[in-house]
Amino acid sequence: MTATEGPRIIAGVDGSEASVEALRVAATLAEPLGATVEAWACWDVPAGYGVYLAVSIEGFKYAAEQVLQQALTDAFGDERPSRVRPRLVRGKPGHLLIDGSRSALLLVVGRRGHGGFVPGSVSSACVSHAHCPVLVVHTPETATARGGGKASRSRCSSVMAGVVRVPVSVADGGLSRQLVESLHRPGKRQSR
Repeated sequence: MTATEGPRIIAGVDGSEASVEALRVAATLAEPLGATVEAWACWDVPAGYGVYLAVSIEGFKYAAEQVLQQALTDAFGDERPSRVRPRLVRGKPGHLLIDGSRSALLLVVGRRGHGGFVPGSVSSACVSHAHCPVLVVHTPETATARGGGKASRSRCSSVMAGVVRVPVSVADGGLSRQLVESLHRPGKRQSR
């Protein structure tokens, strides 16, 4: 990140419930950290579509853009926070998010998304290889799964102890403390 950009949080978005919740959590953390959120939707042409490329790849890009816009709507309704900026990026999500983490304050991803053969493979790759702290957010627990009521808050607090990979360094600047305080501050969560 450059001095003029300021700190940024990258949230990986694929339209899954976990990625929508990751987007909400990223926006919640952005305010106390003084950061912007870049909502990254990664897209690429699937293997085996080489023959069809003569027609156009715009359909794949358009589909990713629709997923990103729907995720933003699902996360924030009509009132998207001004700190949240959508971004379409072409390539494999794991590689792109890891590369983007080089200049990010924080990378926030959902535990399980829509892609790949191995569930959670993007989040696992990010936790293992990112260049900044990584927060992995679970899909919100729903009341029907627990037996009644409405959807509860994200299981983000339980994730803090086990999945967030915060490199130990002086350069951390107290980020891990700020993350924990932001997540536990009453009344600071985004409404659904």
